[in-house]
Amino acid sequence: MKPWKSARSSEARNRPASSTAYWMRFCILLIFLARSGLPATSAPAAEPVRAEGYGWVSGQQEGRYLLEAPQAPLPPGVKINGYQQRVEDTPRGYLIDVDVTAPPLRVRTPFRPGLLPPSLGLPPEAALGLRESLAGCQRADEAVEAVLLYLRTHLHYANKPDFTESIPKIFERGQASCVGLTAAACGILNALGIHCREVVGILLPSGVSSVRLEGGMLHAWIEVDYDGDAGPVYCDAWRSYGWVPAEYIVLRTGGGLSVGTLARYAGATLTRLDFRDRLFYEPAPGTACVLWKRPEQSSFTGTLVSGKLLGPMDAPLAGQAELIGDGASASMPLWEGNFFFRDLEPGRYRLVLRHPGAPPVEAPVRVGPMDKRSLVFYSRNGGAGGLRSVP
Repeated sequence: MKPWKSARSSEARNRPASSTAYWMRFCILLIFLARSGLPATSAPAAEPVRAEGYGWVSGQQEGRYLLEAPQAPLPPGVKINGYQQRVEDTPRGYLIDVDVTAPPLRVRTPFRPGLLPPSLGLPPEAALGLRESLAGCQRADEAVEAVLLYLRTHLHYANKPDFTESIPKIFERGQASCVGLTAAACGILNALGIHCREVVGILLPSGVSSVRLEGGMLHAWIEVDYDGDAGPVYCDAWRSYGWVPAEYIVLRTGGGLSVGTLARYAGATLTRLDFRDRLFYEPAPGTACVLWKRPEQSSFTGTLVSGKLLGPMDAPLAGQAELIGDGASASMPLWEGNFFFRDLEPGRYRLVLRHPGAPPVEAPVRVGPMDKRSLVFYSRNGGAGGLRSVP
């Protein structure tokens, strides 16, 4: 990515002489208004800069799928920290059950920063940036988070996977697909002494009931192994640390990032048979969350109301969430069906969820000091109100 260059000095050189006189007259006018007691219009305050970082996720998801791929090998069974995949060969096809849990993730493995070898092909500015990001890391999980966050905030995302991507190539272009991000994350973490390997599978888009596996349908992510500690966990360099959603279906672990025998899945059909979503999100205060991670501990500070608006088979719905209280209100667009309001004053609120094509869903919410509320609502598209569910 090209470094950003300031044009400030060139503006100063090219400013016409008349502009200086204009600003002098403007300052004199302000002094006159101040002395005369007349109100002067002030410039709007600049919005605070929100650093890009992590938010937290907790709860669980479950998905059941049918993969009709008569020419393809049986997908593997998987059981690691936070993710389990069970596969059964049936006359109809491969029946796949995926369970995802996001309890606190505690890692004690120490980390000692080292030099990244030139063989990785990192450009000098990226090597320097990573070294600065890793400087304060004392545990292996902190180092993994730092690497993922650096990649996430310095590269644009390309939706279609490119199995020809390399580390030098993605930094030269300033963008990467899931393949390039996985290659970079694995290369960097293994060079730092943190064992990591590639995972290739299918990512079924949220709310989609069935897809045909054609070009661009494979997805790559990483498995980080805290051997002797928390064990293996999944991470997606564009989305998550310590977990992946239950819509991630594993086809192969390890073996590099070439397509290889996975080409035999081309033309297969993946169908969602059932899905239950009870994952809840908590943004960090003052941070624009670009990655979601499992918390290190279950304790919580502040008041939080979070939840989701779902349709049939727990499909996330688009719309707007608004929380209205005595002297305070807040609103946000639904993010993949989710809403979250934190650092609220204790009191009584009214939650309003609006979804196009359906009446609004409303519910009273009462929060006390340090309360944490996780709510699930269902909306019938174009139908009556909404149904509230106990998580």
